[in-house]
Amino acid sequence: MPEFDSARLDEFIQEEIQTQNIPGLSLSFTGPTGTLFEKSYGYCDIKQENPVNPDTIMGVASLSKSFTAVALALLEEEGKLEFTDPVTRFFPNFKIPGTPKDAVLIKHLLDHTSGLPLLPTLQHCMDTHAQRDEGETRETDTLPRRIKVDTVEDIINYIVVGDYEPLGQPGEYMNYSNDGYAILSSIVDQAAGISMEEYLDQKVFQPLGMRRSALGFHRLVDFENVTQLFSKGDDDTISASDNWPYAPPYRGCGWIISSSRDMAKYYSMLSQEGCYDGRRVLPKGAAKRLFGNDYPSSRTGVYTYGLSKAVWQDHVLYSHTGGLKGISSAGAFLDGAGYAGVVLTNIGGINAMRILMGAFNLLKGLEPDTPSHAYRPVARDPQEPHIYEGFYSGREAGLSRCAYPFKVELLDGELSFTPPRQQVRHKLHFCGQNVFLAAEEGKDPIREGFAVTFFVDRDQAWGMKIGSRIFQRI
Repeated sequence: MPEFDSARLDEFIQEEIQTQNIPGLSLSFTGPTGTLFEKSYGYCDIKQENPVNPDTIMGVASLSKSFTAVALALLEEEGKLEFTDPVTRFFPNFKIPGTPKDAVLIKHLLDHTSGLPLLPTLQHCMDTHAQRDEGETRETDTLPRRIKVDTVEDIINYIVVGDYEPLGQPGEYMNYSNDGYAILSSIVDQAAGISMEEYLDQKVFQPLGMRRSALGFHRLVDFENVTQLFSKGDDDTISASDNWPYAPPYRGCGWIISSSRDMAKYYSMLSQEGCYDGRRVLPKGAAKRLFGNDYPSSRTGVYTYGLSKAVWQDHVLYSHTGGLKGISSAGAFLDGAGYAGVVLTNIGGINAMRILMGAFNLLKGLEPDTPSHAYRPVARDPQEPHIYEGFYSGREAGLSRCAYPFKVELLDGELSFTPPRQQVRHKLHFCGQNVFLAAEEGKDPIREGFAVTFFVDRDQAWGMKIGSRIFQRI
Protein backbone atom coordinates (compact mmCIF):
# COMPACT_ATOMS: atom_id res chain seq x y z
CA MET A 1 0.00 0.00 0.00
CA PRO A 2 1.20 3.59 -0.66
CA GLU A 3 2.01 5.81 2.31
CA PHE A 4 -1.28 7.05 3.74
CA ASP A 5 -1.81 10.78 3.04
CA SER A 6 -3.44 12.01 6.26
CA ALA A 7 -3.09 15.66 5.29
CA ARG A 8 -5.00 15.13 2.04
CA LEU A 9 -7.76 13.24 3.87
CA ASP A 10 -8.09 16.07 6.40
CA GLU A 11 -8.36 18.57 3.54
CA PHE A 12 -10.97 16.42 1.76
CA ILE A 13 -13.09 16.03 4.90
CA GLN A 14 -13.10 19.78 5.51
CA GLU A 15 -14.17 20.35 1.89
CA GLU A 16 -17.05 17.89 2.34
CA ILE A 17 -18.11 19.50 5.63
CA GLN A 18 -18.40 22.83 3.84
CA THR A 19 -20.13 21.40 0.77
CA GLN A 20 -22.61 19.23 2.66
CA ASN A 21 -23.08 21.66 5.59
CA ILE A 22 -22.27 19.20 8.38
CA PRO A 23 -22.34 20.53 11.99
CA GLY A 24 -20.30 17.70 13.54
CA LEU A 25 -18.36 14.71 12.23
CA SER A 26 -15.92 12.13 13.56
CA LEU A 27 -13.87 9.72 11.44
CA SER A 28 -11.70 6.86 12.67
CA PHE A 29 -9.63 4.80 10.22
CA THR A 30 -7.46 1.86 11.23
CA GLY A 31 -4.92 -0.48 9.64
CA PRO A 32 -3.15 -3.71 10.61
CA THR A 33 -0.71 -1.81 12.84
CA GLY A 34 -3.22 0.50 14.52
CA THR A 35 -4.89 3.83 13.95
CA LEU A 36 -4.05 5.57 10.65
CA PHE A 37 -6.33 8.57 11.06
CA GLU A 38 -8.63 9.74 13.84
CA LYS A 39 -10.05 13.22 13.86
CA SER A 40 -13.26 15.03 14.75
CA TYR A 41 -14.75 18.24 13.42
CA GLY A 42 -17.43 20.70 14.44
CA TYR A 43 -19.73 20.78 17.43
CA CYS A 44 -22.23 18.68 19.41
CA ASP A 45 -24.59 21.55 20.19
CA ILE A 46 -26.34 24.40 18.42
CA LYS A 47 -24.48 26.95 20.59
CA GLN A 48 -21.16 25.52 19.34
CA GLU A 49 -19.78 25.28 22.87
CA ASN A 50 -18.90 21.56 22.89
CA PRO A 51 -16.62 20.23 20.14
CA VAL A 52 -17.10 16.73 18.74
CA ASN A 53 -14.31 14.30 19.68
CA PRO A 54 -13.72 10.58 18.93
CA ASP A 55 -15.59 9.62 22.12
CA THR A 56 -18.69 11.72 21.39
CA ILE A 57 -21.85 9.59 21.51
CA MET A 58 -23.79 9.66 18.24
CA GLY A 59 -26.34 7.42 16.62
CA VAL A 60 -25.10 4.87 14.09
CA ALA A 61 -28.56 4.16 12.57
CA SER A 62 -28.51 1.19 10.18
CA LEU A 63 -24.91 0.25 10.98
CA SER A 64 -26.77 -1.51 13.82
CA LYS A 65 -27.98 -4.19 11.39
CA SER A 66 -24.52 -5.76 11.30
CA PHE A 67 -24.68 -6.20 15.09
CA THR A 68 -28.03 -7.98 14.76
CA ALA A 69 -26.43 -10.31 12.21
CA VAL A 70 -23.47 -10.89 14.56
CA ALA A 71 -25.84 -11.88 17.36
CA LEU A 72 -27.61 -14.37 15.10
CA ALA A 73 -24.31 -15.80 13.80
CA LEU A 74 -23.15 -16.32 17.39
CA LEU A 75 -26.43 -18.00 18.29
CA GLU A 76 -26.04 -20.30 15.29
CA GLU A 77 -22.55 -21.23 16.54
CA GLU A 78 -24.13 -21.99 19.93
CA GLY A 79 -26.62 -24.33 18.24
CA LYS A 80 -29.63 -22.24 19.26
CA LEU A 81 -30.87 -21.52 15.74
CA GLU A 82 -29.89 -21.83 12.08
CA PHE A 83 -30.04 -19.20 9.37
CA THR A 84 -32.11 -21.71 7.38
CA ASP A 85 -34.79 -21.96 10.09
CA PRO A 86 -38.20 -20.71 8.96
CA VAL A 87 -39.34 -17.54 10.70
CA THR A 88 -42.37 -19.54 11.86
CA ARG A 89 -40.11 -21.46 14.26
CA PHE A 90 -40.13 -18.33 16.42
CA PHE A 91 -43.34 -16.66 15.21
CA PRO A 92 -45.79 -19.42 14.18
CA ASN A 93 -48.37 -16.99 12.78
CA PHE A 94 -45.90 -15.21 10.46
CA LYS A 95 -46.93 -15.30 6.81
CA ILE A 96 -46.52 -13.15 3.70
CA PRO A 97 -49.65 -13.47 1.54
CA GLY A 98 -49.08 -15.66 -1.51
CA THR A 99 -45.99 -17.27 0.06
CA PRO A 100 -45.94 -20.66 1.85
CA LYS A 101 -45.61 -20.13 5.63
CA ASP A 102 -42.35 -22.06 5.93
CA ALA A 103 -40.72 -20.48 2.86
CA VAL A 104 -39.45 -17.31 4.56
CA LEU A 105 -36.24 -18.17 6.41
CA ILE A 106 -34.14 -16.21 8.90
CA LYS A 107 -31.58 -15.69 6.14
CA HIS A 108 -34.23 -13.99 3.97
CA LEU A 109 -34.84 -11.40 6.68
CA LEU A 110 -31.08 -10.91 7.09
CA ASP A 111 -30.38 -10.31 3.40
CA HIS A 112 -33.67 -8.47 2.73
CA THR A 113 -34.99 -11.02 0.23
CA SER A 114 -38.23 -12.00 2.02
CA GLY A 115 -40.39 -10.44 -0.70
CA LEU A 116 -41.68 -7.65 1.57
CA PRO A 117 -42.03 -4.27 -0.17
CA LEU A 118 -41.46 -0.90 1.50
CA LEU A 119 -44.04 -0.62 4.29
CA PRO A 120 -45.32 2.38 6.30
CA THR A 121 -45.04 0.62 9.68
CA LEU A 122 -41.75 2.10 10.92
CA GLN A 123 -42.86 5.67 10.16
CA HIS A 124 -46.17 5.14 11.97
CA CYS A 125 -44.30 3.66 14.94
CA MET A 126 -41.84 6.56 15.18
CA ASP A 127 -44.59 9.16 14.75
CA THR A 128 -46.56 7.55 17.58
CA HIS A 129 -43.71 7.07 20.05
CA ALA A 130 -41.07 9.77 19.36
CA GLN A 131 -41.38 13.06 21.22
CA ARG A 132 -42.32 15.92 18.92
CA ASP A 133 -40.11 18.97 18.42
CA GLU A 134 -41.71 22.38 18.88
CA GLY A 135 -43.76 23.19 15.76
CA GLU A 136 -43.02 19.82 14.14
CA THR A 137 -45.59 18.39 11.73
CA ARG A 138 -45.65 14.79 10.51
CA GLU A 139 -47.15 13.06 7.49
CA THR A 140 -49.28 10.85 9.70
CA ASP A 141 -50.97 13.95 11.15
CA THR A 142 -53.06 14.18 7.98
CA LEU A 143 -54.23 10.54 8.07
CA PRO A 144 -57.58 9.47 9.57
CA ARG A 145 -55.72 7.06 11.87
CA ARG A 146 -52.29 5.63 12.51
CA ILE A 147 -51.38 1.99 12.11
CA LYS A 148 -50.87 0.44 15.56
CA VAL A 149 -47.19 -0.53 15.78
CA ASP A 150 -46.23 -0.94 19.43
CA THR A 151 -44.77 -4.47 19.35
CA VAL A 152 -43.20 -6.97 16.97
CA GLU A 153 -46.51 -8.82 17.01
CA ASP A 154 -48.15 -5.67 15.59
CA ILE A 155 -45.64 -5.67 12.72
CA ILE A 156 -46.30 -9.34 12.02
CA ASN A 157 -50.07 -8.77 12.15
CA TYR A 158 -49.71 -6.04 9.53
CA ILE A 159 -47.60 -8.32 7.32
CA VAL A 160 -50.09 -11.19 7.65
CA VAL A 161 -53.09 -9.03 6.71
CA GLY A 162 -51.30 -8.09 3.51
CA ASP A 163 -52.25 -4.50 2.72
CA TYR A 164 -49.53 -4.43 0.04
CA GLU A 165 -48.28 -6.23 -3.08
CA PRO A 166 -45.34 -8.60 -2.35
CA LEU A 167 -42.34 -8.19 -4.64
CA GLY A 168 -41.90 -11.89 -5.30
CA GLN A 169 -41.07 -15.17 -3.63
CA PRO A 170 -38.38 -15.41 -0.91
CA GLY A 171 -34.88 -15.11 -2.34
CA GLU A 172 -36.07 -13.52 -5.60
CA TYR A 173 -35.59 -9.77 -4.99
CA MET A 174 -33.50 -7.81 -2.49
CA ASN A 175 -35.44 -4.92 -0.96
CA TYR A 176 -34.38 -3.20 2.26
CA SER A 177 -36.76 -4.03 5.11
CA ASN A 178 -36.54 -2.53 8.58
CA ASP A 179 -39.51 -4.67 9.51
CA GLY A 180 -37.47 -7.81 8.85
CA TYR A 181 -34.76 -6.65 11.24
CA ALA A 182 -37.34 -5.76 13.89
CA ILE A 183 -38.49 -9.38 13.75
CA LEU A 184 -34.86 -10.57 13.90
CA SER A 185 -34.35 -8.54 17.10
CA SER A 186 -37.03 -10.57 18.82
CA ILE A 187 -35.70 -13.83 17.40
CA VAL A 188 -32.39 -13.00 19.14
CA ASP A 189 -34.28 -12.45 22.42
CA GLN A 190 -36.02 -15.82 22.15
CA ALA A 191 -32.98 -17.83 21.06
CA ALA A 192 -30.57 -16.23 23.55
CA GLY A 193 -32.93 -16.41 26.51
CA ILE A 194 -31.98 -12.83 27.38
CA SER A 195 -32.64 -9.52 25.64
CA MET A 196 -30.59 -8.61 22.59
CA GLU A 197 -29.39 -5.57 24.55
CA GLU A 198 -27.83 -7.84 27.17
CA TYR A 199 -26.56 -10.34 24.62
CA LEU A 200 -24.69 -7.74 22.57
CA ASP A 201 -23.25 -6.19 25.70
CA GLN A 202 -21.88 -9.57 26.85
CA LYS A 203 -20.73 -10.90 23.47
CA VAL A 204 -19.59 -7.80 21.55
CA PHE A 205 -19.40 -4.51 23.44
CA GLN A 206 -17.55 -5.78 26.53
CA PRO A 207 -15.06 -8.08 24.71
CA LEU A 208 -14.13 -5.24 22.35
CA GLY A 209 -13.88 -2.63 25.08
CA MET A 210 -16.70 -0.62 23.49
CA ARG A 211 -17.49 1.17 26.74
CA ARG A 212 -19.27 4.04 25.02
CA SER A 213 -21.71 1.86 23.09
CA ALA A 214 -25.16 0.46 23.85
CA LEU A 215 -28.32 -0.70 22.14
CA GLY A 216 -31.20 1.70 22.68
CA PHE A 217 -31.55 5.48 22.73
CA HIS A 218 -32.91 5.17 26.28
CA ARG A 219 -29.28 4.50 27.30
CA LEU A 220 -28.23 8.06 26.34
CA VAL A 221 -28.82 9.17 29.94
CA ASP A 222 -25.97 6.87 31.02
CA PHE A 223 -23.37 8.89 29.11
CA GLU A 224 -21.86 12.35 28.96
CA ASN A 225 -20.54 13.98 25.78
CA VAL A 226 -23.68 13.21 23.72
CA THR A 227 -24.47 15.13 20.55
CA GLN A 228 -27.66 16.96 19.73
CA LEU A 229 -29.47 15.96 16.53
CA PHE A 230 -29.29 18.45 13.66
CA SER A 231 -31.59 18.88 10.66
CA LYS A 232 -31.59 21.06 7.55
CA GLY A 233 -34.60 23.19 6.71
CA ASP A 234 -35.88 23.90 3.21
CA ASP A 235 -33.75 27.05 3.15
CA ASP A 236 -30.66 25.05 4.28
CA THR A 237 -30.76 26.52 7.78
CA ILE A 238 -29.68 24.19 10.60
CA SER A 239 -31.82 23.39 13.65
CA ALA A 240 -31.06 21.16 16.63
CA SER A 241 -33.14 18.76 18.70
CA ASP A 242 -32.73 16.66 21.84
CA ASN A 243 -35.65 14.39 20.87
CA TRP A 244 -34.20 11.17 19.50
CA PRO A 245 -36.27 8.85 17.28
CA TYR A 246 -38.10 6.13 19.16
CA ALA A 247 -39.76 3.00 17.79
CA PRO A 248 -39.85 0.23 20.43
CA PRO A 249 -39.89 -2.95 18.30
CA TYR A 250 -37.27 -1.79 15.78
CA ARG A 251 -34.25 -2.17 18.08
CA GLY A 252 -31.99 -4.17 15.77
CA CYS A 253 -32.62 -1.89 12.79
CA GLY A 254 -30.82 1.25 13.87
CA TRP A 255 -30.92 1.95 17.59
CA ILE A 256 -27.27 1.53 18.61
CA ILE A 257 -25.46 4.53 20.08
CA SER A 258 -21.67 4.65 19.93
CA SER A 259 -18.60 6.74 19.18
CA SER A 260 -16.33 6.68 16.15
CA ARG A 261 -13.51 5.27 18.30
CA ASP A 262 -15.70 2.41 19.54
CA MET A 263 -17.12 1.65 16.10
CA ALA A 264 -13.60 1.55 14.63
CA LYS A 265 -12.84 -1.28 17.07
CA TYR A 266 -15.84 -3.20 15.78
CA TYR A 267 -14.97 -2.81 12.11
CA SER A 268 -11.30 -3.54 12.81
CA MET A 269 -12.38 -6.81 14.42
CA LEU A 270 -14.43 -7.71 11.35
CA SER A 271 -11.56 -6.82 9.03
CA GLN A 272 -9.40 -9.34 10.95
CA GLU A 273 -12.00 -12.10 10.61
CA GLY A 274 -13.22 -11.92 14.18
CA CYS A 275 -9.98 -11.06 16.01
CA TYR A 276 -9.09 -7.85 17.81
CA ASP A 277 -5.94 -6.87 19.67
CA GLY A 278 -4.62 -10.42 19.41
CA ARG A 279 -7.79 -11.95 20.85
CA ARG A 280 -10.57 -13.86 19.10
CA VAL A 281 -13.90 -12.14 19.68
CA LEU A 282 -16.01 -14.01 17.13
CA PRO A 283 -15.59 -17.73 16.49
CA LYS A 284 -14.22 -18.42 13.01
CA GLY A 285 -17.49 -20.01 11.96
CA ALA A 286 -19.52 -16.96 12.96
CA ALA A 287 -17.11 -14.60 11.18
CA LYS A 288 -17.20 -16.60 7.96
CA ARG A 289 -20.99 -16.77 8.16
CA LEU A 290 -21.21 -12.98 8.45
CA PHE A 291 -19.10 -12.39 5.36
CA GLY A 292 -21.60 -14.22 3.18
CA ASN A 293 -19.14 -16.60 1.57
CA ASP A 294 -22.15 -18.24 -0.10
CA TYR A 295 -22.80 -14.96 -1.96
CA PRO A 296 -20.88 -14.07 -5.14
CA SER A 297 -18.24 -11.36 -5.15
CA SER A 298 -18.88 -8.81 -7.90
CA ARG A 299 -18.09 -5.21 -8.73
CA THR A 300 -21.76 -4.22 -8.59
CA GLY A 301 -22.14 -5.78 -5.14
CA VAL A 302 -24.63 -7.83 -3.16
CA TYR A 303 -26.24 -7.55 0.29
CA THR A 304 -25.26 -10.39 2.60
CA TYR A 305 -25.98 -10.45 6.36
CA GLY A 306 -26.20 -6.89 7.63
CA LEU A 307 -23.45 -5.82 5.21
CA SER A 308 -23.03 -4.94 1.54
CA LYS A 309 -20.28 -6.87 -0.24
CA ALA A 310 -18.52 -5.68 -3.42
CA VAL A 311 -15.22 -6.10 -5.22
CA TRP A 312 -13.31 -2.82 -4.99
CA GLN A 313 -9.74 -2.25 -6.22
CA ASP A 314 -9.02 -6.01 -6.18
CA HIS A 315 -10.28 -6.32 -2.60
CA VAL A 316 -13.62 -7.37 -1.15
CA LEU A 317 -15.10 -4.31 0.55
CA TYR A 318 -17.85 -4.74 3.13
CA SER A 319 -19.85 -1.64 4.02
CA HIS A 320 -23.08 -0.14 5.27
CA THR A 321 -24.62 3.30 5.61
CA GLY A 322 -27.15 4.63 8.08
CA GLY A 323 -29.58 7.51 8.32
CA LEU A 324 -32.17 8.75 10.78
CA LYS A 325 -33.18 12.09 12.22
CA GLY A 326 -29.87 13.78 13.11
CA ILE A 327 -27.79 10.79 11.99
CA SER A 328 -25.79 10.00 8.84
CA SER A 329 -23.20 7.25 9.21
CA ALA A 330 -20.98 4.91 7.20
CA GLY A 331 -18.77 1.97 8.10
CA ALA A 332 -16.57 -0.28 5.96
CA PHE A 333 -13.67 -2.74 6.03
CA LEU A 334 -11.51 -4.77 3.65
CA ASP A 335 -11.92 -8.50 4.17
CA GLY A 336 -8.87 -9.99 5.87
CA ALA A 337 -6.68 -6.96 5.17
CA GLY A 338 -6.96 -5.26 8.57
CA TYR A 339 -8.17 -1.92 7.15
CA ALA A 340 -11.42 -0.47 8.48
CA GLY A 341 -13.12 2.85 9.06
CA VAL A 342 -16.24 4.62 10.26
CA VAL A 343 -17.77 8.08 9.87
CA LEU A 344 -20.40 9.33 12.30
CA THR A 345 -22.18 12.67 11.88
CA ASN A 346 -24.92 14.45 13.80
CA ILE A 347 -27.13 15.49 10.86
CA GLY A 348 -29.46 13.51 8.63
CA GLY A 349 -29.50 13.35 4.85
CA ILE A 350 -25.81 13.71 4.00
CA ASN A 351 -23.45 11.37 2.13
CA ALA A 352 -21.23 9.89 4.85
CA MET A 353 -20.02 7.02 2.65
CA ARG A 354 -18.47 9.46 0.16
CA ILE A 355 -16.38 10.86 3.04
CA LEU A 356 -15.37 7.42 4.33
CA MET A 357 -14.42 6.21 0.84
CA GLY A 358 -12.04 9.17 0.70
CA ALA A 359 -9.91 7.33 3.28
CA PHE A 360 -10.04 4.02 1.38
CA ASN A 361 -9.22 5.75 -1.91
CA LEU A 362 -6.18 7.45 -0.38
CA LEU A 363 -5.12 4.08 1.00
CA LYS A 364 -4.79 2.93 -2.63
CA GLY A 365 -3.11 6.12 -3.80
CA LEU A 366 -6.25 7.43 -5.53
CA GLU A 367 -7.85 10.84 -5.33
CA PRO A 368 -10.26 10.87 -2.36
CA ASP A 369 -13.32 11.66 -4.51
CA THR A 370 -12.75 8.71 -6.90
CA PRO A 371 -16.17 7.05 -7.48
CA SER A 372 -16.42 3.58 -5.94
CA HIS A 373 -19.39 2.23 -7.92
CA ALA A 374 -18.90 0.07 -11.01
CA TYR A 375 -21.49 1.60 -13.34
CA ARG A 376 -20.52 3.44 -16.53
CA PRO A 377 -22.77 4.86 -19.28
CA VAL A 378 -22.63 3.09 -22.66
CA ALA A 379 -22.42 4.79 -26.07
CA ARG A 380 -26.04 4.04 -27.02
CA ASP A 381 -29.57 4.65 -25.83
CA PRO A 382 -32.04 2.00 -24.68
CA GLN A 383 -34.02 0.63 -27.62
CA GLU A 384 -37.41 0.78 -25.87
CA PRO A 385 -37.23 3.70 -23.45
CA HIS A 386 -41.02 3.96 -23.18
CA ILE A 387 -41.24 0.79 -21.07
CA TYR A 388 -39.66 2.67 -18.13
CA GLU A 389 -42.03 5.66 -18.15
CA GLY A 390 -44.41 5.98 -15.23
CA PHE A 391 -44.76 6.74 -11.53
CA TYR A 392 -43.07 4.65 -8.83
CA SER A 393 -43.51 4.73 -5.08
CA GLY A 394 -43.01 2.87 -1.83
CA ARG A 395 -45.03 3.32 1.32
CA GLU A 396 -41.90 3.78 3.42
CA ALA A 397 -41.09 6.87 1.34
CA GLY A 398 -44.68 8.17 1.24
CA LEU A 399 -47.36 6.96 3.61
CA SER A 400 -49.84 7.08 0.76
CA ARG A 401 -48.54 5.16 -2.24
CA CYS A 402 -49.54 7.97 -4.59
CA ALA A 403 -48.62 10.94 -2.40
CA TYR A 404 -44.98 11.44 -3.34
CA PRO A 405 -44.00 9.26 -6.32
CA PHE A 406 -40.88 9.19 -8.46
CA LYS A 407 -41.65 10.29 -12.02
CA VAL A 408 -39.88 8.76 -15.04
CA GLU A 409 -40.70 10.32 -18.41
CA LEU A 410 -39.40 10.55 -21.96
CA LEU A 411 -38.62 14.15 -22.93
CA ASP A 412 -37.15 15.03 -26.34
CA GLY A 413 -36.07 11.43 -26.79
CA GLU A 414 -34.26 11.25 -23.43
CA LEU A 415 -35.37 9.57 -20.24
CA SER A 416 -35.54 11.80 -17.19
CA PHE A 417 -36.19 11.13 -13.55
CA THR A 418 -37.77 13.47 -10.98
CA PRO A 419 -37.46 12.55 -7.27
CA PRO A 420 -40.45 13.03 -4.94
CA ARG A 421 -41.18 16.58 -3.77
CA GLN A 422 -38.54 17.98 -6.13
CA GLN A 423 -38.73 19.95 -9.34
CA VAL A 424 -35.17 19.17 -10.44
CA ARG A 425 -35.12 16.54 -13.18
CA HIS A 426 -32.27 14.08 -13.47
CA LYS A 427 -31.15 12.67 -16.79
CA LEU A 428 -31.02 8.87 -16.90
CA HIS A 429 -27.76 7.75 -18.52
CA PHE A 430 -28.07 4.22 -19.93
CA CYS A 431 -25.50 1.71 -18.61
CA GLY A 432 -26.81 -1.39 -20.38
CA GLN A 433 -29.52 -3.94 -19.54
CA ASN A 434 -32.01 -2.10 -17.29
CA VAL A 435 -29.47 0.01 -15.36
CA PHE A 436 -29.06 3.80 -15.54
CA LEU A 437 -27.09 6.49 -13.73
CA ALA A 438 -29.29 9.41 -12.66
CA ALA A 439 -27.64 12.83 -12.49
CA GLU A 440 -28.83 16.42 -12.61
CA GLU A 441 -28.43 18.07 -15.99
CA GLY A 442 -24.85 19.16 -16.57
CA LYS A 443 -23.39 17.01 -13.78
CA ASP A 444 -21.00 14.10 -14.31
CA PRO A 445 -23.10 10.94 -13.94
CA ILE A 446 -20.12 8.82 -12.87
CA ARG A 447 -18.97 11.17 -10.11
CA GLU A 448 -22.27 12.71 -9.05
CA GLY A 449 -24.92 10.25 -10.19
CA PHE A 450 -26.56 7.25 -8.55
CA ALA A 451 -27.67 3.92 -9.98
CA VAL A 452 -31.29 3.25 -10.92
CA THR A 453 -32.24 -0.32 -11.87
CA PHE A 454 -35.59 -1.22 -13.43
CA PHE A 455 -37.41 -4.55 -13.24
CA VAL A 456 -39.35 -5.38 -16.39
CA ASP A 457 -42.10 -7.90 -17.04
CA ARG A 458 -44.19 -8.18 -20.24
CA ASP A 459 -42.68 -5.07 -21.83
CA GLN A 460 -43.27 -2.77 -18.88
CA ALA A 461 -41.18 -1.87 -15.86
CA TRP A 462 -43.00 -2.84 -12.66
CA GLY A 463 -40.34 -1.65 -10.23
CA MET A 464 -37.40 0.70 -9.88
CA LYS A 465 -34.51 0.12 -7.47
CA ILE A 466 -32.50 2.99 -6.00
CA GLY A 467 -29.75 1.95 -3.63
CA SER A 468 -31.24 -0.97 -1.74
CA ARG A 469 -34.92 -0.04 -2.06
CA ILE A 470 -37.44 -1.11 -4.71
CA PHE A 471 -40.21 1.33 -5.59
CA GLN A 472 -43.21 -0.25 -7.30
CA ARG A 473 -45.12 1.15 -10.27
CA ILE A 474 -48.38 2.82 -9.24
